Amino acid sequence: MRAMFGLDNTPHPISWALAFGDIMHKACGAWAKGKDWQEAFEKRYEQYARRNVPSQRLWNGEFQGQQDGVVLRAMGLSLMKEYISTIKGKPLADSIELQLSRDLGDGIILTGKVDCIWTGGTIVDWKAVSSPKYLSKIQALIYAILSGGPSPFEFHAFIKGRQPYCDQVLIEETMKQENLDRVIEHFIKPIARQIQAGIFPAMPGEYLCSEEYCGYWDACEGRLM
Repeated sequence: MRAMFGLDNTPHPISWALAFGDIMHKACGAWAKGKDWQEAFEKRYEQYARRNVPSQRLWNGEFQGQQDGVVLRAMGLSLMKEYISTIKGKPLADSIELQLSRDLGDGIILTGKVDCIWTGGTIVDWKAVSSPKYLSKIQALIYAILSGGPSPFEFHAFIKGRQPYCDQVLIEETMKQENLDRVIEHFIKPIARQIQAGIFPAMPGEYLCSEEYCGYWDACEGRLM
């Protein structure tokens, strides 16, 4: 994550749209640990501001206009205050940014980091998106797999836009073992086998398959085919 966002002196193109999510994660993590979330927010924001992160123009029907640091800073502070004032429950102690792993067999070990575990054992993922349609059920299912089995899962989402708001979105599919098994066999394992074989196909048309977001763009031969 630090390398992706250029915070370890590794050059990498970035936009405020991506930086915003990282800033909100830092603020949420600080709040969940009982620390000064606003200080964490401002410190992370300033790291990006000093790098002269370029603005990004969006025309997706959800947010038409210029996304830049000043706009997103004000939006983020407002959303954090709303989130903290309306949120129900609280993170469990020692459950913030948990690094987990699970052996899936066939030489495949799944690893990942869960944002936090909430009251009642619910997995929570903080997400900053321009629309709820970008909340991935696959991601929720993978986190449930990492946690060891069927688990309640919620996205705590910060929805950007002309009328930004916070929302808690329950993903019910993570409660059924057959859903987790299906993701393991038909999604995770096929991708893992490609990685083991050294196959990294380009994905033309995907927004991450671009010079702006992919740190391997210059070395990728597949995009030229």
